[in-house]
Amino acid sequence: MSYALPFDIDIARVHIVFGLATLILIGLHLVGKGKYFKSILSSKSKISVPKKNLILIFVIWFALLIASIKNAAPAKQIINQSYESRRAHEIVRPNPLIQSLAEKKSHNSTRIKNSNQQKALAVHLNFNEELKSKLALAIWAESKAGTLIETLYISPELAYSEKVTWEGEQTERQNLLPVWRHRYTLLTGIDPNGELDLASGATSNHSFSLEKYLKTDGDEYALFVEIKEPGFDSVIYSTYVDHTEKKKYRLLEITGSSKVIEDTTKGSINYDIETIENRPLDLGLIESLN
Repeated sequence: MSYALPFDIDIARVHIVFGLATLILIGLHLVGKGKYFKSILSSKSKISVPKKNLILIFVIWFALLIASIKNAAPAKQIINQSYESRRAHEIVRPNPLIQSLAEKKSHNSTRIKNSNQQKALAVHLNFNEELKSKLALAIWAESKAGTLIETLYISPELAYSEKVTWEGEQTERQNLLPVWRHRYTLLTGIDPNGELDLASGATSNHSFSLEKYLKTDGDEYALFVEIKEPGFDSVIYSTYVDHTEKKKYRLLEITGSSKVIEDTTKGSINYDIETIENRPLDLGLIESLN
C-alpha cells in the first residue's frame, strides 16, 4: 500500500499495525523454535549449519539496509517507481504546521508558527446553508508580486493526482480549481499534463513557506480561497494581510470567478462579480498574528 498509493495517515496506520503484528509473529516463531536453535548451538549438535549461506544472507541484508539508508542502487531504482516518486509533481501536501478541520457547513485551517504551538494564522469558513453538494476547496497565500507562497489547504480528493473522481465522474483538477491550478503551475513550472512549462517556475529567492511572513514585521501577503460548487464556475474570495494595520481579524471578500470570457485564459480570475450566479460562502474570517 505504501508503495502503490500516495502516503497518508490511514496507510501509515496500517503499515505500523501490521509491521508490529509481523514482529510479534516472528517473535512467536523464534520462541517456538527455541529447542531447534539450542540444539544447533550445542557443541554436540549433529545438525549441519550452512554457514556460507547464512553469511551470504547477512551480507545481502546488510547491503540492502545501507542502500536504503543512502538511497543507492537498487533501493533508489525501486523507490523511483513508487506512486510518490512518479506523481511527485502532482501531489500537494500542506505544511505540517497546518491543522485543518473540514465539516459539512464549515472549514477551519490553522497555521502554527515554527517550533512552537503559537497560532499565527487561522482561516474560518462558514458555507451557505443552501448548499447540498460537496465542495472542492483550495486555500493559499500569495506574495505582493502574485507568487504562490504556500497552499494551506486543498480538498483531500484533489491532493494526490491531476485526474480525480468528483461527483461520480472522472475529471481534472484544472476543471475544478482552475485559478489555484494556474498559480500552482507558475510556482512549480509543471503544467496539469505533467509537462515542463518553460514560462513558469518559482523565482530563485522563493522560500515556499509563509514562515517569514508570519511575523509582526513580516511582509504583506494575500489570502485566497477558491470554492467549486457543482454546476457553477468556481468562486474566488480574498483578503490582504498587512501587519502595519493593527487588526487581528479580516473578512474574506468575494473577488471574482473562474468564468472564462473573451480574451482571457483558463485559470485567470474574472473580476466581474455581477455575473457570479452562486455565493457558496456565507462568512470567511481570517485571524492573523499582529
